[in-house]
Order: sequence, then structure tokens, then C-alpha cells
Amino acid sequence: MISATLVLGAGSLACARHGDTQASADAGHAPPAPPPMRDLAAEKAADDAASAKSGNGAVVNGQSLTTTTTASGPAERFGHGGQFAISSDNALTISNTTVNGVPGSTTTVQLEPAVDFFLIDNLSIGGFVEFMYVSTQGGHASTFGIGPRVGYNVTLSDLISVWPKAGLSIDTTNSTGNSVANGGAALETTSASTNTTNLALNLYVPLMFHPAPHFFAGFGPFLDADLTNSARVVTWGGEVTLGGWVL
Repeated sequence: MISATLVLGAGSLACARHGDTQASADAGHAPPAPPPMRDLAAEKAADDAASAKSGNGAVVNGQSLTTTTTASGPAERFGHGGQFAISSDNALTISNTTVNGVPGSTTTVQLEPAVDFFLIDNLSIGGFVEFMYVSTQGGHASTFGIGPRVGYNVTLSDLISVWPKAGLSIDTTNSTGNSVANGGAALETTSASTNTTNLALNLYVPLMFHPAPHFFAGFGPFLDADLTNSARVVTWGGEVTLGGWVL
């Protein structure tokens, strides 16, 4: 009787273990739970809010009502860091002047090329070279000068900017004059040469017109103030500048 009970108990225990194993196997082969349903409307609203916050403007039905604008006008593209601007602040001047009743004439040739580099947006450093030659009946004079300068460009519209510049220049002028003296029976002509060197402060504020990319023309007031002579000379007026830029 006891043996039968033990056998029965063992059989029950084996059946219980088999049942647990089968349940575990069934659980391992159970189909995965379905993924949660996506709230597409909520996701779209979140995307629209993120787009508006990033500065792209309002978004309706996935369409942006406004777009971010970039500089596209010629003036807005001028003055960026890394650009080189090549110009002539006094352009090229060639003139001949005669006065009625006065013998002879005056011929003037003047050229002032310049190069400027924009270190960062709108801030430029550069320099210029000046050459001027004046010839009259009584002699001639030639001037050569160089000078560094710094400038800052301010964009006013798609086509217009203002580019004020300030710098120093050192000029050397060689003058040769002829004089006529009565040396008895014949006239004697003698010539004398002088050299002068001047340091000057230069200010120039041109209003720039940019009709097309990489090209500009401008006009504005200038002031040159002598810093060396006891009799200080100040020259002011208006100048035309022509040039272009690269990179």
C-alpha cells in the first residue's frame, strides 16, 4: 500500500514537472506583443513646433510659410572675411591745363592703386601706392607715396554700402624748377631741384555702389592733413573709387 502511494506520488510529481516544462515551452513560442500605436498627429505637431523654434518660420500641414533668407545682393556679398578688394581711390587722372594769354600749359598724371584684405566680416586692412607727376613750363614735380589703412564696411541695401577708411601716408616729392637769368649778352637758364617728405593723416568715406558681384564704384569726401610741416596743410575734397573683389 505504501509502495503504491509512493509510485502514485512520483507519477504526480513527474506530471507536474512535465506540465511546467510544457508551459515554459509554450510561453517561449508565444507570439510577440503588438507595438504600441503611434500618435501621428502628435508627432507631426511636435515636428512643426521644432521647425518654428529653429527659425524656419510657421509650418502648416507640413509646409513652411516662411524660409530663412541668405545674403544674395552684390552689396551684401561684399566685405566677407577672406576677401581681397583691389581698387584705385583716385582712379587715373590725366589732364592738361592751358590759360589764355599765358605761355605753356600744365600736365598732370595721377594714379593711386590700393589693396585691402578683410580679416573678418566688414573689417579690412590694406594699403595704397600713390604716384603723381606735374609738368609746367617752369619745371616739373613727381610725388611717390605709400601708406597703410584700416576700414569698416557697412551694408545699407542690396546694392549700396559705405566703406569709411582711415590711414597714414608718407610722400616724397622731387621738384625741379627752371630759372632764366640775364648773363650779359645771352640769357642763361639754370635748374634747381628740391626734395620734401611729408607724413599725412588720410580719411576717406566713399558711398559704394555694387551694380554686380565682384565690382564696385564709389564716391565720397576725403581729407588729407599734413603732420610734419610747421605750416600744416589740410586738403579736402571728393574722390571717385573703382575696383572689384575676389574670393
